[in-house]
Amino acid sequence: NTLHYLDTGAISLAFMYRKEMYFIPVVMILKMLADDNTSDREIHATLMRGAYENNSAFDNNIKYMLRQLQKTYWCEKPLITRQSVIDYVGSHFRTRLQRPTWHTNADIARYLLDNYILIHLKTDKAKFNMLIFMMRKLFSYVRDECKAEDQDAPSMHEILLPGHVYLALLSERLETWLVSLRETFLKLNKSAKTSSDASITTKLRLAMDTIDKDQIAKAFEHFLATGNLNSKTNLGLRQVRFS
Repeated sequence: NTLHYLDTGAISLAFMYRKEMYFIPVVMILKMLADDNTSDREIHATLMRGAYENNSAFDNNIKYMLRQLQKTYWCEKPLITRQSVIDYVGSHFRTRLQRPTWHTNADIARYLLDNYILIHLKTDKAKFNMLIFMMRKLFSYVRDECKAEDQDAPSMHEILLPGHVYLALLSERLETWLVSLRETFLKLNKSAKTSSDASITTKLRLAMDTIDKDQIAKAFEHFLATGNLNSKTNLGLRQVRFS
């Protein structure tokens, strides 16, 4: 995840989903991660704490982002409460994240937070505090109070064992296979060619016979033979070729 400072003074959080970049105003994520009774005033006070207490520029930026959030409407109501923000974000990512139709907007928002926002942290409080730290550091960088991180520094690198890469690739391919199975099953279930008297098990077996059974094995064969990682998501890795 990365934070982006905009010309307006607002800050957006970027995350990758299937090689596509998505941007969300960072105050939305803060509202989703905060407790139900946390007000905008408390979020503002947390950001302004310490060395930034008398920083008028940062103060104006935070107030601007909070005002913009309140000017955004969902179901003809402004995004003031935590639940309204959760429903707003969940509804906008419902189709893109390909979640089941019975999942609520809150379920989809939770899936987004757990799987795409600061996934190395497990609790909402830890993610909230990390975003606060990132926002303060970004503002310091914009004002030339600190230097950019060196991409070649050891702290920016990670060590992956072969098993880590294999497991990530297997997990992605299994998810892709299950999505294909679901779509094929739904088409067969609606098709007039399929007998209405056929059981769900029969239709499921027919759907499994329709899709490519060897797509997972072919992905591993290609990876092991060429060293090229043929992935829709890049598995969150900067490097997609291994030797």
